[in-house]
Formats: sequence, structure tokens, C-alpha cells
Amino acid sequence: MGNEQTTDKKPLKPIDKNQLDIQIKQIFYTAQLNKDRRRGQQVTREKELLALVRQPANKRAKDNEYQKAAALVNDAKWIKAHELVMRYADILKDNIMVIELSKGYTLENPSNNLFIIVIPVKLMTCSLMSKVLSTDAKN
Repeated sequence: MGNEQTTDKKPLKPIDKNQLDIQIKQIFYTAQLNKDRRRGQQVTREKELLALVRQPANKRAKDNEYQKAAALVNDAKWIKAHELVMRYADILKDNIMVIELSKGYTLENPSNNLFIIVIPVKLMTCSLMSKVLSTDAKN
């Protein structure tokens, strides 16, 4: 009926070390670039908040100060998330030979008696980046 699932499995594509290395470096440097850009925004927002706080008490707008402080906290979270993505990219780069030797097989798909755990590069980084970008879009 409508709930039937097919069990046709596609053959795994061979993993090319050079292509994987390029993708990992692209992820790392994109995260680094975005982190540095956001850090610059954080510095300017911090200066704006300090200027608001230095105003005399009768001219200060507390709501505006709270918004600037919340934006600073979100910037800090965003920067930490990008540092996490960069750390995972480094881990993947360190294990690139193991990933290449596994030929795409994981413990769920043991073939040829290869029992090597492989982290799906694009899936992991895309899910982390989507979490980072979703928190940024809320702000």
C-alpha cells in the first residue's frame, strides 16, 4: 500500500581523499571567515552598548540597552558554534585517511569486514551550520 518502503540500496561512491580534503578545508575556512566577521560585529555592538551605558541616567533607554546586550550574547553563541564547526573540521581532517580506507562503510553497513566508523562530512557540517544559521535568523 502507501506505507511500503523499498529496500533498494544504492552502491556507495568511492571516497576521494583529495575531494574530501577540499570539502573539509572549505567548511573550515568558511566557518573561520564567518566567525571573524561576527566577532567584528560583536566589537562594534559592544562599543555601542558602552556608549549607551555612559549616558546620564535620565537619558538612558533601558530597553535599547537590553536589546544590545541580548545581541552581544547571541553573537557570543554564534562565535562558539563556529568554533565548534572548525574543531569538528579539524577532527575530520586528522582522520581523513581512515575515512578514505573505510570506502563509505559504517558499522550499520559492514561490508568486507570493515568496522570503521565514518562521520558523514556533509551531513554533520550542514546540520551544524543550519543550527548556527537558524539561531542567527531568529535575531
